[in-house]
Amino acid sequence: MPCKNIITESEVLRAHKIVSKNITGSLCKKPDCDEYRRYDVIDLKDVKNESVLDREIAFECLKEDRLWGRSGRGKIAKLHNIRIKVDKKSTGLGKELHTQQLTVLRAQNFDEMQLSAKWDGVIVWPSLFFKFKNEYDEEELLDHISTYMFDVLRYNNEKISRIMRQYKSIKEIATHLKPEDKIWFTEWYKGTDKSLQYSMYKEVS
Repeated sequence: MPCKNIITESEVLRAHKIVSKNITGSLCKKPDCDEYRRYDVIDLKDVKNESVLDREIAFECLKEDRLWGRSGRGKIAKLHNIRIKVDKKSTGLGKELHTQQLTVLRAQNFDEMQLSAKWDGVIVWPSLFFKFKNEYDEEELLDHISTYMFDVLRYNNEKISRIMRQYKSIKEIATHLKPEDKIWFTEWYKGTDKSLQYSMYKEVS
């Protein structure tokens, strides 16, 4: 198979094997591939052979494409879909999966990982040190967050201004966005009927 020169099937599966949680990845269908690209659809199953995903992972590996974090071209992995079941979201599964993916991608000499963050992902992925492709996207998101803090959390303007002045990363303010007694930020934003989606990247090498 020509795409084995980009990444082999065994390495794709290793990137989705989480030993600590007895999770294994399996291909849902034959990969779509040629000498420049490999595209896999992957399910994650537990020891009971039950899926832990609401939506399978779409994992695309490119021999060469444009880098988002710096000039030039390089070897890129694109994460198109991943939706973990609600009862598995607070178990650390997503973080461990990402760590395993990075381990394999580094060993296979990938330069960058790219994705389109949606809804909860706009908080989760920056918390895992993904950067916004467009710096203005982060500013827009922070504007939405400020509105949420004012309308839902009932923070006054002074408190919001103080939080934003001290802001360094989404991870630092994530606790404000998932309060125990109020609607979460992403659920609140869904009620506006507007899309919440940003392109993000992380350097692998």
